[in-house]
Amino acid sequence: YIGDWSSDVCSSDLVTGSLVSTDDRTSADAGLSTDGLGYVDGTSLPALDEGRTYQLWGVSGDLVISLGVLGADPDVWVFESAGAVDALAVTDEAVPGVVSSDQPAVVVGELT
Repeated sequence: YIGDWSSDVCSSDLVTGSLVSTDDRTSADAGLSTDGLGYVDGTSLPALDEGRTYQLWGVSGDLVISLGVLGADPDVWVFESAGAVDALAVTDEAVPGVVSSDQPAVVVGELT
């Protein structure tokens, strides 16, 4: 959990989306405000094994950038993005996270 999402994020205009697994069995709601504060509700994601962490990625065109390492226990995560992103993805990575991922997305989706 990063920050107080209810007061920081919900007070701003949001673009929102649903991040979904490729088998449609897992999803996470997400939003990003015009001032760069965003959230991912990962409470429906399974807890990860020791030594693993979820990592959040922002996608803008061909550019994929890490928006933070989220930990192994799903929660509502708040993040900050320095620029606009078209989509978000969450991967399962080895602790402490990676600079670029070769893992498939656990969940991914566009923000509209």
